[in-house]
Amino acid sequence: MTVVKEETLGALVQIYSHFRLEAEVRHVRFAARGRGAGWHTREQIDALPLSRVDHKVLALVAKQQPVAGNRSRRGKGAKAS
Repeated sequence: MTVVKEETLGALVQIYSHFRLEAEVRHVRFAARGRGAGWHTREQIDALPLSRVDHKVLALVAKQQPVAGNRSRRGKGAKAS
């Protein structure tokens, strides 16, 4: 796959009883290819049983994605000033 755009969204830490997870979350856009096998809509993702770290990653992504019909970079639920 060819990377078209890559940006760091942030870092997160999740502490478990026997180890510490540190991760850097990146948003990577690939050149269009095929039908997107393995990719899911946000609605499909919301229906999955996710861990706390998965929810942290999705929160970082939501901060970067515009709300439908809104071109700003405010996250879901953000109020206009």
